[in-house]
Amino acid sequence: VFAQEKLFSIRFRESKLFEELSSRFDDGDTMLRDLRYLGFFVDELHMMLNASITFTQSPPRTISTHQVQAHSSHAVIVASGPSLDAQLPLLKAQRQNFDLFSCYSTLGALLKEGLTPDYHCNQERHACHLPLIRDPSAAAFTPNAVLLCSANNDPRMNALYGDVLAFFRSASCASALLASDNSQCINSEGPQVANLALYYAILLGYRNIHLFGVDLGTADQSLCRSPGALSHTARLLNQPVPGNLRETVWADQSLIECAQYMGWLLHGTVLPDGKPIENLQVYNYSDGQLIPGTLPSDPVDFHSNLWADTQGPQPIELIKTLQPYDVQTARARFIALGWRQRLTDYLATVRALVETPLSKEALERFLQLSERQTNKLSNQILPRMMAGTLTRTWYFVLTINERMHALTDRQRRQWEAKCREILITCIDSMEQLTLEMVAYVEELKDVSEHQLISKIFG
Repeated sequence: VFAQEKLFSIRFRESKLFEELSSRFDDGDTMLRDLRYLGFFVDELHMMLNASITFTQSPPRTISTHQVQAHSSHAVIVASGPSLDAQLPLLKAQRQNFDLFSCYSTLGALLKEGLTPDYHCNQERHACHLPLIRDPSAAAFTPNAVLLCSANNDPRMNALYGDVLAFFRSASCASALLASDNSQCINSEGPQVANLALYYAILLGYRNIHLFGVDLGTADQSLCRSPGALSHTARLLNQPVPGNLRETVWADQSLIECAQYMGWLLHGTVLPDGKPIENLQVYNYSDGQLIPGTLPSDPVDFHSNLWADTQGPQPIELIKTLQPYDVQTARARFIALGWRQRLTDYLATVRALVETPLSKEALERFLQLSERQTNKLSNQILPRMMAGTLTRTWYFVLTINERMHALTDRQRRQWEAKCREILITCIDSMEQLTLEMVAYVEELKDVSEHQLISKIFG
């Protein structure tokens, strides 16, 4: 383990043992495959930074389940699947008859066609928002649009939009401590912005929803995204799944899970009362994966499915029924958490445990210390941010230790000292980064001054 710009990571020396472990990282072994990532810490730290700045500087409106009454407006959700481009002229011809939800990087294809969204959906850390921050001409539509995002969204985006509506992710995310209680968190928010957009449309009262480019896969493995998308994440789509408009298409595990989340939402599984939403119809015109609970639909039927004479309230009217989060509450929650003292107390206990790095019993005590089943969301923040990464690193150390058979007593002591150093290095790195984040948020006077740039935060 070594530090580079305060980031820790693992490098392999040349040996048959590490070649084998490297191979297991890429194949099959779930625990080792997960260890390819830095763990949850950097991700949680970044999301906590974003949420803390957003809610202490320019609090958005917030939403939880069942806050907006159902209405008759139609919503069209567009994602950047490869089938989108062929349908853009159809959407442009009918634009006055629906409210348009854009899933983050899809924005590039829409603006190129002259389609401006009413709602722009963005999750935590996608790079597609950077053109909006850096290029004023790219953000020309934003003063008349609503940003729909998680609480962990980049705070620099908020000032661009006419209004901002945020939700607290479930207790799987550290920034949930800014929610007043668990009931403010939206559960099972899913892995992709497409399922987030569907969730938002339902919570905002839309009961007639149309999906375009929500492929969650591809019919042509050589084309995984719309060419007009703002970003193109590399994907290996090699798992055959049932298609929406054809028998079979290709997807990966993340996209398969996204379709499952959307199906659970449509069947009421992820809503508080566990009941299906009344009078909900979701038409899917995408040439991709079959999404449970949606109606596979030919694009030629889009006009007849619109029922354009039944307009409901305008998007801005819906948004203004929801209250902004109170900035003083945000500041109180962030400061009252007592970051420095809690961090000192928590890590003192953890450091004592890693004094015996090759003890499975010590790891078990650490896991018990980091259990998330606590009464207050704020009590869970440090275990959330740190336990995932340290646990993965500790497991890795123990995995290698099981292969260390023919060691002398002296070599065994050297190896144990090296393992202790590895874990302490991780703890020191996490502590320093956390304290830097807290100091940064406390000292920031205005979000316009937020210029933090690093390999971590972008």
